[in-house]
Amino acid sequence: MTNTTTRIGLTLALALVGLGGAGRAQEVSGEPPTSEATPELITPEIDAPALPSMTEEAAQEPTSGAAGSSAFNDLTPPDMSAPRSASEYRTCPDREERPAWAERLEGREAVRSLLLSEIYKARSYEQIVATGDCSCAVKAPSWAAAEAEYQENYAALDLVAVREARGEFQRLSGSFHHEARRICRAQGNW
Repeated sequence: MTNTTTRIGLTLALALVGLGGAGRAQEVSGEPPTSEATPELITPEIDAPALPSMTEEAAQEPTSGAAGSSAFNDLTPPDMSAPRSASEYRTCPDREERPAWAERLEGREAVRSLLLSEIYKARSYEQIVATGDCSCAVKAPSWAAAEAEYQENYAALDLVAVREARGEFQRLSGSFHHEARRICRAQGNW
């Protein structure tokens, strides 16, 4: 074991002396070390297969099974600043638009429009559950009844009271939501 340790130590010492000499020569002369003192890097030759050339067909955008639709999903967020038009609804696309005055409210006053929408939704769910019918006439009725209820009971309230009323209607529609959804799914109109 002593013999092996001595050989390793001697090999390290010789290696350090060789490197040290080259380093000192550079410091003294200011010249780069000669190629004799600098060991060359040995890089193995790797025979990698050449990449196949890209044909026109392979260069085209990949498509899914649908006729010409892209395999990549469009992740562009929808424009949430514009109101949803009636044609964008999946069910009952011919529903009536919200009242124009509710669309024009801005800033803090917009909570009044939200209250009107909650009244409309709560009364719609309530009728679906009461009648067991999820036809478009019940699910998306005219806004006239909701607007009349709003004008009669909530239009004169201050904004704090409007927010509280909206919360009450949200709870009311939430209480009917699951049953209304069950009925509408059974009728294929959810």
